[in-house]
Amino acid sequence: MEKKTGEGHNWHNHETGEDLFVEKDADHLVASEAGSEPVHTFERRALSAKRVLFGRRLTNAEEGEERLSKTLALPIFSSDAISSSAYASEEILIVLASAGTSYLAFGPVIALAVGL
Repeated sequence: MEKKTGEGHNWHNHETGEDLFVEKDADHLVASEAGSEPVHTFERRALSAKRVLFGRRLTNAEEGEERLSKTLALPIFSSDAISSSAYASEEILIVLASAGTSYLAFGPVIALAVGL
């Protein structure tokens, strides 16, 4: 049996018989587990490699439990921006120091070439 929704769209997988989307409310579709599976062979192999490396994917229901509140997430993730700022100034100093060193090495030679 094919499930038809909306303007004649077919949200049914012919091979497995599973519904690809679940209609939560009117005009609100959510991908089912079957709808989230890859279609092509390469994508299936890539997904298998990801499962081996990182574990299984979270379902929509499990994903909600993994979210952080804004009051908890702000102090946790803001430290990343602060540390990035500290590393940026260090890298700027390294570039300026190397430019100064190269000026000391090549400056007199260039000045002599210009003066002659």
